[in-house]
Amino acid sequence: MLRSYRPEDGPWIAERHGALYQQEFGWDLAFADLVASIVADMERQFDPAREHCWIAARGDER
Repeated sequence: MLRSYRPEDGPWIAERHGALYQQEFGWDLAFADLVASIVADMERQFDPAREHCWIAARGDER
């Protein structure tokens, strides 16, 4: 099921991206910091009339 983004998803998105790119490509945690910055910018500038962010979820699992 797809659901709308919630503010508590931001840290999870950054952590999961960081872990995946570290595992797959050997990138350091600076990438997770970059993703966190992008998510924070999205939250500050979000225009619901023009944008949306979906999270795939099953029950409590994202």
